[in-house]
Amino acid sequence: MEVNLVEQQFLRAIEIDPSHAWWWSRYISFLITRGRTTDATNAWGDCLDALDLPTANADPRVYENLHLWVARLLIHRGQLDFARQVIDAVQSSPPACPTSSGGRGRT
Repeated sequence: MEVNLVEQQFLRAIEIDPSHAWWWSRYISFLITRGRTTDATNAWGDCLDALDLPTANADPRVYENLHLWVARLLIHRGQLDFARQVIDAVQSSPPACPTSSGGRGRT
């Protein structure tokens, strides 16, 4: 699949449902993997705005499906400053996450 088409599909999914943390995490991960750190950082900010994060009222699955996935990839790729930014965006004491659904659950 052509890279531009993949990006367009991620953006379309976000446009359809901007409150869906899973799509945001996959789009940001796509940008990180493509080496587009500035775009990923900008998308991260847009994501936090769209999801109104951080907030004490956020569903814990948001943190699992968004922050965990993005931070894990950033740490794996050695982008520790960006990873710290992602981790710092987690509310200081979010509710405990329910049993993991493998990160595929809708939030």
